[in-house]
Order: sequence, then structure tokens, then C-alpha cells
Amino acid sequence: MKTEVIEQEISLNGNRKINIGVRGYPELKNILSKEAVVLGITISEHVENILLNKDVLLKEINNLKEETQALKEEVSKLRHLAIDLGNRLKGEIENGKNINTENEKINIEHHNLKSKMILKDEQVVLYSDKRLLGLFAQVKGLTVTIQTYEGPKKVTYDDPKDLLLAMIYSFKLKES
Repeated sequence: MKTEVIEQEISLNGNRKINIGVRGYPELKNILSKEAVVLGITISEHVENILLNKDVLLKEINNLKEETQALKEEVSKLRHLAIDLGNRLKGEIENGKNINTENEKINIEHHNLKSKMILKDEQVVLYSDKRLLGLFAQVKGLTVTIQTYEGPKKVTYDDPKDLLLAMIYSFKLKES
């Protein structure tokens, strides 16, 4: 019966707005009124917006609840991992092992990296030598055949390194 009355009201009024009676506490009306003033609209428009957006807001609230639950689970997992890691580290410290070994490994790795850096610096100096770069500028792009101890080899000068390798392979010591 009520549904028929509402459908009849919709067909009679079309797009015109009708009054909806809502009972509430005076404090609620005061809150809604203040919010409407801040938004620069009437209390009627404010309540209408709230009612029109309720489905979207409910969906958003449910999404946020799901996200919150997922984040709580993630925090719980991370908390357990942190506790396990803390217990393991505490055990290792109490046993007095692993700290010195890790420190030694880091020192060895540091030394190895430092050696590699020195070697790379030497290569940079060699490949940026002015005489090598000057010779390379004269032969850049050329392809030549050089005689190596393994036989003839074709070399294209695309890089100063190619010129240096060709010089090394074609070098012969003078026999005295």
C-alpha cells in the first residue's frame, strides 16, 4: 500500500521536490545547520546531499573498514617478524657470535670494492690518455686486419679500447 502511494506521488510530482518529514534531536538540527552555513547552503540542501550520497558513503566506509582490517593484519605480521628478529639478534648477541664475523665480511668486501675501484681508475686513466685518444681520432671507424699469434684478426676502431687491443696484438719484440 505505501509503495503504491509513493509511486503515485512520483508520477504526480515528476521532477518537483517534495517535503520529507524527519524527526530528530534539536542538537542534530543545530549540527546540520552549522554545517550548512559553513558550506554556504540551506539546511534542506545539506540534508538532501547527505541522503543522496549515503550509498556512496556507505560503500566508502565499507572499503575503508576492509583496508583497515588488511592493514591491521599486515601490522600484526610485521610485529611478529620484528619480535622474531629481535629474539634472534638477542640470542646471537648473548652467544657472542656472528657480530665479529659480519664485521670481518664487511671489511673484506670493503677492501675488495676498494681494489676494484683502483683498477677501474687505472683503466680510466689508460683509456683517456691523450696520445691514445689522438691516435683513435685518426682511425675511428676504420676496419683493419691485424696479425696476432692466433692468426689474422679483423678489428673495427669503434672505441679507444679497440685501438689499444690492436696495438697490443700487433706488437712484436725485436730480437737482438
